[in-house]
Amino acid sequence: MKPNSSFQSFCNEITLRNDLGEHHYEAELVILIGSVVDCDTVNYADAVIGFGLGLDLTLRSVQTRLKSQGLPWERAKAYDGSCALTPFTPVLKHHNLHNSEYRFWINGELKQQGDTSLMINSVEALIANITQVFSLYPGDIVMTGTPAGVGALAHGDKLQLQYENGAKYYSTAIIT
Repeated sequence: MKPNSSFQSFCNEITLRNDLGEHHYEAELVILIGSVVDCDTVNYADAVIGFGLGLDLTLRSVQTRLKSQGLPWERAKAYDGSCALTPFTPVLKHHNLHNSEYRFWINGELKQQGDTSLMINSVEALIANITQVFSLYPGDIVMTGTPAGVGALAHGDKLQLQYENGAKYYSTAIIT
């Protein structure tokens, strides 16, 4: 779950509070929903109108503590500024979300490389699973999960996300 207060632009400095603990990054493909999707939806792909990239930020020590107590993780995943998003690109009819790659660098070093063909569930299967529990509405986003290579951000890190061979997005981590 990511409330509105968690969203910030990846294309600006990513500002995070130091007093919350260490912020871990998880680069993910992000799907933008354009129509109502519920458990009765037949074609889940038709609801996807855009895609982008994002950092799903996690307070790992908070998450570990909550997990050990059997508590929900929202405090570790849904805090203010915990979701840094690139702009969304419209999905074209010929676009293949089943075979898309993205990359994430910190200070010029490749940290994560994702490929949707390697996902456990397809985008459609992920949406179908979600809508068995709650409906999605226009403007909702689905973060698809992260590839190997997660780790902590440090103040001043230079960040870069790239979707396939397309646009590159840059940011700097500011931890105050």
